[in-house]
Amino acid sequence: MAKRKGSSGFRGRSRGETEATVKHTLESEETARAILNGCPFMAFLLSSDGVLIDLNEAMARSVGCEVDQVRGVHGSEIIDKEIWDQRWPHFEEAIRTGKRVRFEDQRANRHFITTIHPLLNPSSGDRVTRLVGFAEDVTDRHRIEEALTESEEKYRSLVENLNIGVFRSTPETPGRILHANEAMARIFGYDTPEEMLQAAPLDFYLNPEDRSRLIEDLRRHGLVRNREMLHRRRDGTPFWASFTASAHFDARGNMDWLEGIVEDISQRKWALEMLRESEKRYRTLFSQAPDSVCLIDADTGAFVEFNERAHRGLGYTREEFESLRIQDIEAEESPEAVVAHIERLLRCGSEHFETRHRTKSGEIRDVRVSARTLTLQGKIFVHTMWQDVTANKRTERAFRESESRSRATLAALPDLLFRISEDGVFLECHAPNPRLLLLPQEQIPGKTLWDTLPPELAERTERLIRRTLETGELQAYEYTLTLGKERRIHEFEARMVPCGEHEILVLDRDITERKKLLRALEQSEETAHTLLDASPLIAALFDTDGVFLAANEPLLRSLNRSADQVIRFPLSAIFRSDVATSRLEHLRRAVELGEPVHFEDEREHRIFKNTYCPIVNEDGEVFRVAAFSEDVTRQRLNEHLAALGMTASNLAHSIKNIQSHLMGATDVIDDALTRGDLEKIERAWPLLRRSSQRISGLVRDMLSIARGGEVDREPVDLNQLVGDILDSCRTHAAESEITLTSELDESIGEIPLDFIRTHEALLNLVGNAIEAIEWTHGHTGAVHIRTRADRGALAVEVQVTDNGPGFPPEIRDRLFDAFFTTKGSRGSGLGLAVVKKAVEEMGGTIHAESKLGQGSVFIIRLPMS
Repeated sequence: MAKRKGSSGFRGRSRGETEATVKHTLESEETARAILNGCPFMAFLLSSDGVLIDLNEAMARSVGCEVDQVRGVHGSEIIDKEIWDQRWPHFEEAIRTGKRVRFEDQRANRHFITTIHPLLNPSSGDRVTRLVGFAEDVTDRHRIEEALTESEEKYRSLVENLNIGVFRSTPETPGRILHANEAMARIFGYDTPEEMLQAAPLDFYLNPEDRSRLIEDLRRHGLVRNREMLHRRRDGTPFWASFTASAHFDARGNMDWLEGIVEDISQRKWALEMLRESEKRYRTLFSQAPDSVCLIDADTGAFVEFNERAHRGLGYTREEFESLRIQDIEAEESPEAVVAHIERLLRCGSEHFETRHRTKSGEIRDVRVSARTLTLQGKIFVHTMWQDVTANKRTERAFRESESRSRATLAALPDLLFRISEDGVFLECHAPNPRLLLLPQEQIPGKTLWDTLPPELAERTERLIRRTLETGELQAYEYTLTLGKERRIHEFEARMVPCGEHEILVLDRDITERKKLLRALEQSEETAHTLLDASPLIAALFDTDGVFLAANEPLLRSLNRSADQVIRFPLSAIFRSDVATSRLEHLRRAVELGEPVHFEDEREHRIFKNTYCPIVNEDGEVFRVAAFSEDVTRQRLNEHLAALGMTASNLAHSIKNIQSHLMGATDVIDDALTRGDLEKIERAWPLLRRSSQRISGLVRDMLSIARGGEVDREPVDLNQLVGDILDSCRTHAAESEITLTSELDESIGEIPLDFIRTHEALLNLVGNAIEAIEWTHGHTGAVHIRTRADRGALAVEVQVTDNGPGFPPEIRDRLFDAFFTTKGSRGSGLGLAVVKKAVEEMGGTIHAESKLGQGSVFIIRLPMS
């Protein structure tokens, strides 16, 4: 039979069906009440007219009543009427819209977030007849966030007002500036940091290669400390700055950005100040996550019932979550440990703990769990409610890290730091060196300016505090104090910045020693300038990096520049690259040796004789180099003319000696022809032949020395050339019982050489070695020639070794001088000069080594290209 319209639906049912329905309803009520009481925050059930139908124990405790005392009581009779009037519009909104309402309010210095869920009654036309509410106490979270904000403001105030540039930029070329503080903008000549953000980091380097090297070092090491480089201000003015930076890398090891600090050290580059290490900053704030409620089967760990926030918070659909167990989402405990945890919970009845859950995407979330056992229809379940506290955890960590960074910054500061109220009361004192205080450090907080400082300084500081708080601008000033039993005068540099609305921060730096150094340096510089200007030579003063510190008038005239165009610029900015490189190498050698270095170089067709003298400080370290240059062009011309005269004289002497032998041999032959004495002719003829050969050799050597022109390179088999020379000398060597041997590097092959010059040089060396052994009476001789390829240096090496008499060390530097000989009238003194000239014309070098009585070795190195 069809059910009559308006019927309740119970007519026609059996008594057994009705009792089952009532029992099921009672069990559902029992389940709902158990869930409500197990909730870790305040929960309540409210009628649409404001009457409390039910509430949990947490809610009852918050209003100071028992649960049974407030059931059926109107909410305005339990909660303060003013608070009730503020909250009731939110309840009305839920009743009117049928949607969930969430709001935040404050009561008795406690913050609460309340969520209201309307319950629709189908039997009343889907009207809202009841409201379920949950209230969470978020006071602790508010306090943590407020403390973090205050800490960040103090940290930002401290960094933004330091007298040090702080920046962050990208690593590419030319790059972008992501952040810069006021000091950074001021150092580079910008009015505001916002203006500076429009420029590229590459524009700030005088030498673009400096930035490339810096980025490469950061990629390799992650950190660069106190690197001094030439920078450029906005108007193009160069200046020295000390640079400290660190790199930030992504998960793949690519550099995301770099950050660091910059300090202008132009005026005190040579003083003792160095930049403090930069501090790394990392902040992260995360959004809140929803809470979850679940009923878990104690035997299997399966989710029997759960709310929407449980599966959505972990990224699952309801259908997916129904097939999971608690073991599937637990990220901290193993499945076996989860089973053991449930067994422990069944024994103790309830537990509160923290663990970690894994989302569907694999993300790990921190959760705070409240769990208790629950028996329904004779079966044991675990009622668990967890609150996602990942954001709270991260916020707490960020707060601790921020506090740690602030404490580390204060601990690393070498300066005095004071926090002072607007009425001049010291609130905080940081003193790494308490001897710089007028009072013990622990006595300063709570005292006024007038209690701790001299009257004039107290009055001045009071005026500056008012100005700082009124304008919000940095106030920089200097002052002096007389401290200690010795009554020593100390000089301080102070910087005052606002810290909040009614407080200021003061950083005081003891600059006594720096002032002394600067004054001493000024006096020293004045003395150096006086000495340099008094010198008739070209003179300059450098630091150990080759930067001009002083230049006298002769030097400025020779450069056609003013002092401002030279002082504080490196050698590379003044001279052409080859001259600058050469002079910088000699300067560094003088610094390394700690001794004067002498050398000559040529510039604009003038020859300069230079001396670089190191200057040592009181610690025995070279910190300056004095340079003196003399134009010796005319002197070298005179020496050249004198050398030509000496050459002509030596040549005439050699020819005269050979001529005397020729005349003697000719007279002997003439007399023998008159007498018909053929035996006498045969004895005189070798003398005539050797004299003719000496004349030919002398002419050949003179032509070699005088020969100019370009080197004619062609592919030459060096090993074959050496073999040909040895073959041509074997007959001569065999006559004197001299053995010729070789050791040839077969990997050399053909290389570009001037065949004539190479042949001439090697033939002279082998001939000299044979002659040196010939004149050692009673000596069995040996000459060994060796070739070797030096692939790393792209060069070949030829060594000619003999076991002749050798030569003493004192003549080593004169061996290759023209007309210098140790053979007396038997030698012209041109052979080794010819060798040296030929080798150097091909871009090579030659040097000799010897020990008296043990022979000599001559080593030639020639380029392979």
